[in-house]
Amino acid sequence: KVTDILMNHLDEIVEEKEKYDQKMADYNAGRRKTKPSFSVPTFLSFIRSPFCASFTIKGKDDASHKPYQFMAINAHLIFGTSSDRWREFEALVNWIRDRVVQQDKMYYPNYVLLGDLNLDYDNPGRDFAKMESLMKGIDVGTPDEIHVNFPFLDVHPNESEHFTSNVKLSQRYDQIGLFFRDTDGECVGFPTHAENK
Repeated sequence: KVTDILMNHLDEIVEEKEKYDQKMADYNAGRRKTKPSFSVPTFLSFIRSPFCASFTIKGKDDASHKPYQFMAINAHLIFGTSSDRWREFEALVNWIRDRVVQQDKMYYPNYVLLGDLNLDYDNPGRDFAKMESLMKGIDVGTPDEIHVNFPFLDVHPNESEHFTSNVKLSQRYDQIGLFFRDTDGECVGFPTHAENK
């Protein structure tokens, strides 16, 4: 997978390397005061690997309900540039979504993402719209029974503002994401986006 990503973005990487080499030459010649850093212009691998644990929880009391089975994924994503964060976030949620789509090859059919995703909203109108568009459209093109729900994207019915998780109450770094397949059409156990309101 990493090799495929490298090959698909090779021109961008070479271009960034050439810029870095020029900046380093300027630094070595004394024309630049600070040593440059090199940033790969595409997502290659997680800086901190997400931690996964599986759970099976007894279903409702009557025998017709199967146990809830899910993989909990705890992630603390990179705190780098905004573009680095978005690339890592998109890679993570697409990876989880793909696992739900390929359910027949997975041990657990459902996934719960929890963690500090380091998504900032320095420009709330633009940044939140970008996040909302990505998350509410991530299941487009998947089978109809695939659902992705990030409840903190909606204002809780008992609140007047979106959930925030930093000390200044200005950012939504921490998130919960539910990725699941609803094979019986009843969404028993996991709420859909429509149930957030």
